[in-house]
Amino acid sequence: MRLCVTVLGAAALAGSSRPNGSSAALRPYHLIGNSTIHRGSDSVRGLSYGAQHVPLLVLIFTARPNSGRRADQQRTWLTHPWRTADNSPVPWRYVYVLGRKARSLQSSGPVQDELVGDRVFLGRIQETYLNLVHKTLDSLRWAVSSVSFDVLLKTDDDSMLHVSRLWSWLSVSDEPFREMHVPTSSSVDDRRAAWRRLYAGRVQIDSQTIRSNFTKKDLWYPHWFPDDFLKWAIPYSSFSEDRFPPYCSGGGYLLGRDAAGAILSQYRLWKADVFPIEDAFLGVLARAGGIAPTEMGPVLGRRPSLFEDPAAQQAQVRALFAGKILVHRVKDFDQGFKWMLLNVTAPLGTMKRKGTGSKARPVLSAGRSIGNAHVHMPEIMTT
Repeated sequence: MRLCVTVLGAAALAGSSRPNGSSAALRPYHLIGNSTIHRGSDSVRGLSYGAQHVPLLVLIFTARPNSGRRADQQRTWLTHPWRTADNSPVPWRYVYVLGRKARSLQSSGPVQDELVGDRVFLGRIQETYLNLVHKTLDSLRWAVSSVSFDVLLKTDDDSMLHVSRLWSWLSVSDEPFREMHVPTSSSVDDRRAAWRRLYAGRVQIDSQTIRSNFTKKDLWYPHWFPDDFLKWAIPYSSFSEDRFPPYCSGGGYLLGRDAAGAILSQYRLWKADVFPIEDAFLGVLARAGGIAPTEMGPVLGRRPSLFEDPAAQQAQVRALFAGKILVHRVKDFDQGFKWMLLNVTAPLGTMKRKGTGSKARPVLSAGRSIGNAHVHMPEIMTT
């Protein structure tokens, strides 16, 4: 089966609702591969021209009905002018990822992935919840084969990302590389090479495997699960262990190019039925490929969470966003984005005070700004 990638230019976007100013959207000149077809108003370019490299690629999972969520993201973080420590633009690109409609899958001829504006339509994937794991793996297949990138972030259309903080975490912090034994003093090129093996996010540990014969009494933490928890039941034939290996929560995680390739290699070797829990299944494949997750959730005694994945019923307040890199399940994008741009990481209710009486001043857990980024620092006095 021949795989083609069709790129539709601006002339094909007359019906698109993509706002102007999406300068960070992936473009046809970022694509590679012998099967790439460029047409429309974009000039045709052969492979001899090469593809423009994308150090940080953001894949945003969405579905056709979610136009409101896409508009919220376009109005806030997708069109924000993110900067690096030296005040240059962060070298990133994003693309929305969608599956095909059922009738497209039934058509004869070569399977096509289409890049239309800021959206890629995966030709082999039908858009359903049960297909999420297949959509995720096919998006990795597409990214590895079609884009020259170092590290990608997979996230959703109800998530908010502080791109500069993420770039700072990758470029300045030593956290991503502790488990890889890369010295903090390593050159930028050495650090970027290490990105390629990265698998990072909010790590889930000792997550229980659910079986179809379970009742609430069989759950280790019954208060964590809804009444319809059996929708996550997995047969022993697919996965026999009683708990999943550590994996990154599906609301947002980072994968380096080599890590993504290792996961895809293990997927091709997978003999059992694929179980439809996307993030846990990727964790199983990552373990098989020798890829260990790096924690971007809370680290006890060291720092608060960088990636937030709040429960649906949790109140979304300033402390959930300020100083964070990613927040999933965002309810109010406009207010949340204002909070996310703040460099203060401590909630107002936990401020300490210096001095006494009328001269007392609040002390916040604040940070040093790096471009639009933030690096957590010890307490400082605020004015």
